Amino acid sequence: MGQRDNKKSWPIWLGAMVIVAVVASAGGYYASKQGEPKEPATDEGNKQAETPPTGAQTPTPEPTPTPTPTPSPNEPSGQTPAQDAITFSAYTGSGSIDLRDRKLENDAFKIKSIDWSDASRTLYLQVDMRAFEGVAYFRVKDDAGVLLEPESVLRATEGAPAWSPVQAEIPLIPDYQGKQLVVEFYAKSAKDGSRVNMLKLKLHPQ
Repeated sequence: MGQRDNKKSWPIWLGAMVIVAVVASAGGYYASKQGEPKEPATDEGNKQAETPPTGAQTPTPEPTPTPTPTPSPNEPSGQTPAQDAITFSAYTGSGSIDLRDRKLENDAFKIKSIDWSDASRTLYLQVDMRAFEGVAYFRVKDDAGVLLEPESVLRATEGAPAWSPVQAEIPLIPDYQGKQLVVEFYAKSAKDGSRVNMLKLKLHPQ
């Protein structure tokens, strides 16, 4: 009886030993894996994490506003800017230029035409004028502001608010040939005598 019992228990004991060996081997493998150092993250992974999403756009800066120019305080009140210089052959024969379509005018003056004569060597500027008591003035400078012809009086047959024709005369001396002339028309304030309603005309006689 004792030997039979020993023979029956032998397979059971052997199977238990096999199970214990398998479990021990698996536990050692798992423990060895846990002890291995982890691999550091690659640069590609970092780069992918730092890459901004595709659709993101950099905001466009707003343009700086251009400052609006202000008139110089030294200019006479009511001044109209001068137009481009009018070039004409004033030293070869006589002629005339109609300027009414150029709208060279302000509240006190309307320049109508330029006439010149080979015989008199004089420029005649035909102007409609509206000034207090029918009195206004003109003078001539060069493009650097040097006075060439002193102040002259223009007298109309009627005062403001009526418009009256007047004529300004400028001598065509040899020194003016090829030079830019700036003719300034203006009235004077009854209050303080300052120049007002100035209108400039640029001429280039050749």
